[in-house]
Amino acid sequence: MNHNLGTVCGHLYCLTNFLAFLTKEDPTILRLQIVASLDEQPSSDIRSVGARFAPSFGSLDGPIRDFRHSAQSLVRYLREREFGTRKHAFVELLCDTKARPGQIRELDRSELNLQEKTVSVGISNSYIVSSVGLLNQRTAELSEGTVDALRTYIEHERKAVPDTKPAPLFTTSHGRVSAAALRQSFKVASEAANDYSHFRKRQDSGLHDEQLSGRRVQIFTPTDVWHSVISSTLDSE
Repeated sequence: MNHNLGTVCGHLYCLTNFLAFLTKEDPTILRLQIVASLDEQPSSDIRSVGARFAPSFGSLDGPIRDFRHSAQSLVRYLREREFGTRKHAFVELLCDTKARPGQIRELDRSELNLQEKTVSVGISNSYIVSSVGLLNQRTAELSEGTVDALRTYIEHERKAVPDTKPAPLFTTSHGRVSAAALRQSFKVASEAANDYSHFRKRQDSGLHDEQLSGRRVQIFTPTDVWHSVISSTLDSE
């Protein structure tokens, strides 16, 4: 390429921040949309820019798409068997907002407006548009199903933490839920979703357990589910 790779990525970074300011959208999503466009180009030099610009996401044609179906099975399991639990409400917010798991975990109860079906999600200060105060939050719309899941979670499972201000949305009896606690709950849900999927296939196909055995259990983290959501979103655009 005629231009230094770092310089090109710097220009794309500035473009991402400018677009975020104009559209009030999450710069991370805009960044990945740019990468998806670069990834479709025939030139390997152009595709290398995308790999450099968003290295943590990886190739959009790689393993992320390979396990997307399994991640969707986890979401289906939560909707059908664990409706309104903390992990289900967390996943529905991931699906609707496309925000990173850390941003969802940091949500406060006051940032959720169930009546208006919206939630205010923070913008990472790793982006200039946020660090200089031009765009610190964005408003994401919520589906009816997500609102129902959140209402059920808040009414029946959310732990009240009266001494914590502002009050976190996702809690344990000790305060805001930790990233480690979320990962553990997703591990348990992944195993349960595998058993549930196994049961459904047995019911639908009439096959015996031994004919369905030998499949490796896919364990998902919140970040894995986010990757799957983003990959599906980019594919649909």
